[in-house]
Amino acid sequence: MVDSVSLAHAVTRLEGLLRIFLSPQQHHQCASLLRELHAAIAVLPRPRLGAVASDDISDDALHQRFRLTKREAEVLRLLLRGESNSEVAHRLHLSEHTAHHHTEQVLRKVHVHSRGRLPAAIAARSG
Repeated sequence: MVDSVSLAHAVTRLEGLLRIFLSPQQHHQCASLLRELHAAIAVLPRPRLGAVASDDISDDALHQRFRLTKREAEVLRLLLRGESNSEVAHRLHLSEHTAHHHTEQVLRKVHVHSRGRLPAAIAARSG
């Protein structure tokens, strides 16, 4: 079963491919369908990304194991709850650009390439 986060990423990738392979006029004709797909995905429930009880892991433990700053630990906890960069920005009173930067830093420090792999990486190194 595909979750809403994976589906949203797939539609975004599709949009990028359409920009490459279609003429501007053809892409414009597809744009309304892509907007409708994004809107439909936005109302789907977001699954929790894992069974990791991130609140049970202290900031100190996250710093020692992954060299996360306090802010990055906050971002990690939100990512594990399935929050998007936009939602992280809103909850932590940051710009979306800053939330994206923190997300990228967390993924880099935890040594994963996607937020979907975070729970397994945290669980494997927190035991």
